[in-house]
Amino acid sequence: MGVLGLDWLWSDQANGSLLLILLKYKTMFARLLNPFSLLSVLLCNPKTLTRAMVVVLKQQLKRLEHRSQGDDSSTVLNPLLITTIVSVLFLNSIFAESITPKIPEILLVSHKIKINGHTFSVYEKKADNPTDIILLVHGRTISSLPNFDLQVESKNVSLMDAFVAKGFVVYAIDLRGFGNTPRDDSGWITPKKASSDVIRLLEWIAARHPKKNKPTLFGYSLGSLVSRLVVQQKPNLVSGLVLFGHPIKYLDKIDVSAIKKEKLAINPLRKPNTVEWSSDGFIANSIPQEVIDRYVSACLKIDPILADWNNIAEWNQLDPQAITIPTLLINGEHDPYAPAGKSASFFSKIRNPDKTWVVISKSGHNAHIEDFAARLVNGVVNFVRRYK
Repeated sequence: MGVLGLDWLWSDQANGSLLLILLKYKTMFARLLNPFSLLSVLLCNPKTLTRAMVVVLKQQLKRLEHRSQGDDSSTVLNPLLITTIVSVLFLNSIFAESITPKIPEILLVSHKIKINGHTFSVYEKKADNPTDIILLVHGRTISSLPNFDLQVESKNVSLMDAFVAKGFVVYAIDLRGFGNTPRDDSGWITPKKASSDVIRLLEWIAARHPKKNKPTLFGYSLGSLVSRLVVQQKPNLVSGLVLFGHPIKYLDKIDVSAIKKEKLAINPLRKPNTVEWSSDGFIANSIPQEVIDRYVSACLKIDPILADWNNIAEWNQLDPQAITIPTLLINGEHDPYAPAGKSASFFSKIRNPDKTWVVISKSGHNAHIEDFAARLVNGVVNFVRRYK
């Protein structure tokens, strides 16, 4: 299942107003909008597509007005076509921005929090009058600051700052053995430990914001698996779940042989981080080299030794049918860890019908700091505020 250079969204909303929008095959849309044969060209430019659809919609509404006045000679669009056009116009808010806009740098507040008998580094940035809360959970290799608050001189690529600019309070955690959070005495991090720690952090956030809505839980890469465990255990702590770069292929590797090999490991490996590890996930021409270099430098500085995961069989508890809260699945078009076929199968099994799937064109596993990061931010914001 390829994506032809355009963001697409597959949504199965609870109210039934938007059952299926799949911006995938140009020929399909050309057929729907017949006789507008130029659509196959317009699809290459979302802004041009939007303007064209507005013109078409106005023409058809005018015909509808004539018909209501007794002129039966005018032909009215098929209801499916009207719904399709309106839905695509709605989607424009997700992919209208082709690059990350200029956003101000926000003061970072660092907290040291005791959770489950261990001291964690938790980071916070907030808008002056925030309306929403989001908690960011990093992945398997790199901690929160390089991923979510990367500082680059030429432009602001901080995901935390981008959410603050949209009116959020943003939190991010360094899990055990990552960034500024030390390892525990065992030296290992496990799925069970990670999910339990995030649950306790969500309780801490709730206590800090008793009058605010529940936070949205945003899991990136392996952090999305941690987040799934969290909502399976404590769905009442969050208002929604965002699975970004959901590594569905990683779950295929959890087999009996891998688990047996893991049991032979007595001590953590403590492998040194490398440029190759830190630069994994970027795709060609998706981001200036300056940003990649800064990201790699930040990773090697704050995560010089890779954290060690253990008890990976605990991931086998994951069950899409156990996801009972609204969910956004979002990933880059070229993310090697989230192939469309497997992601589609997973998405279809999510139990809650209030679910959305967004694919960001021309992006990879690191879409949050690539040139089209604004589309990721807009997709999350629209999901969080979809009923407001």
